[in-house]
Amino acid sequence: MSTSETPAAGMTTLPGAGTNWKADGRCREVDPDLFFPEVGTGQSSAAKAVCLSCEVRLECLEYALTHGEQGVWGGTTEGQRRAIRRTRRDQPEREPEVEDAKSQRNSVILQLTHAGLSAAEIADRLGCAARTVTRVRTSRRQEAAA
Repeated sequence: MSTSETPAAGMTTLPGAGTNWKADGRCREVDPDLFFPEVGTGQSSAAKAVCLSCEVRLECLEYALTHGEQGVWGGTTEGQRRAIRRTRRDQPEREPEVEDAKSQRNSVILQLTHAGLSAAEIADRLGCAARTVTRVRTSRRQEAAA
């Protein structure tokens, strides 16, 4: 078991300044067990759905990446976070503002995808290329498969 409680508990035993975002998590509105599905069962989709509309999802994800949390955090499983850490480790550092903007754009792409919009519709709304939308979607599928 990890050294923390649950995403819904909003508390950790790890030293952690900057965790005030946890009070705003949508996970606090549902059963914490939802975020700890049995490994290999593919039952993480309900927790991910809660995370999808959460306004602190990115903060939650970064926290889980930094602290090695178990369960679903920031709309990702442990396997997905391992893939993210591998990708980050293999890529050169980028400017934080650029990374934040890309991360936010990718989040919106995934939210609009979940809402049923086509790649062309999303690209039109965001003012980006449809291939960018397709790349983000493909990347998400690959992370989910990891």
